[in-house]
Amino acid sequence: MGPRELDDSNIPGSAAGGDEKPTTTTISTIAVRAAPHTTIVIAMLKSLGYIELRIDEMKPRLLEIGSNIAETSTLLNNHNDLVARLRSKQDQVEELLSRADQLVTEQKDSDVIVYEAMADSLGVAWKELNRQLELRGYILEDTLRFYEEAQKHDQLFTWGDAINRIPETDTFLK
Repeated sequence: MGPRELDDSNIPGSAAGGDEKPTTTTISTIAVRAAPHTTIVIAMLKSLGYIELRIDEMKPRLLEIGSNIAETSTLLNNHNDLVARLRSKQDQVEELLSRADQLVTEQKDSDVIVYEAMADSLGVAWKELNRQLELRGYILEDTLRFYEEAQKHDQLFTWGDAINRIPETDTFLK
């Protein structure tokens, strides 16, 4: 089972919404702590085709890139550790969503709509968290490459400047 896509079939007036089903509003929260360096808490509100994802807390901040090679390298290493830990949990998340789907099929009462909406909301929140972290990884990788290239440029400039300061003498020509 892959990440859940938004389903607008329960939105009244949508092209797919021939049968009008009751709508629900869900709030999903995902909290991740990869001690001692990374903490993420996200919340997602989903209601009648409206989705808002908000990062309530993230340490380091989502757009923190570091001010030099060492800081950026540390941020990237911590980020890669976090992503690896989250990937190791992917099967557990899929199992949870699968159990939620099974619960929906087993339920006969009106609560089935709530369980289905909660599972959909959690699936979307998980997918969005992974997408945001993937984008952050690209930013950190590009920033690290920038600092490395800037450092190479600085070294070449320093080396070239040192060569220009060598006093010219005729001893090299003799």
